[in-house]
Amino acid sequence: MHLTPFVPAAILLLLLAWGTSCRNAVPSRKHTAYLTLTSWLLAWLTVVPFWYGPPLSIKFVPQRDLGYIIGSGFALSFPFAAVGGLSLAIRRLNLGKIPAGGAAFALAAAGSIYIPGLFIYGAIFGCSFSGYRSCV
Repeated sequence: MHLTPFVPAAILLLLLAWGTSCRNAVPSRKHTAYLTLTSWLLAWLTVVPFWYGPPLSIKFVPQRDLGYIIGSGFALSFPFAAVGGLSLAIRRLNLGKIPAGGAAFALAAAGSIYIPGLFIYGAIFGCSFSGYRSCV
């Protein structure tokens, strides 16, 4: 499996951890939610063309390919939601900046390891959920 397309998603996840927990000013809930949503969407949009671009141009099957795309986007949102949720919890618990930043970066690093697997399994799940018979 070629992992290069997933590098921007991992970088965006680490930037999300930095942007929501390691800055001097504590971001609001709305800012954290927008930052989480934007970074997830950018990560998904950077991976999708590399992963699905050539196969979609050859033969597009709407039920299968839309299931792949939607399922992979859904599964890719898990690490971003976890880092955003941790940042909100850290803010709510009023922890110090050093433990907060360390916890956010640790979760982002662990999440970036799982991004390729989540993307693949999400794509297969989305295709299966859409009702296409031969997804793998």
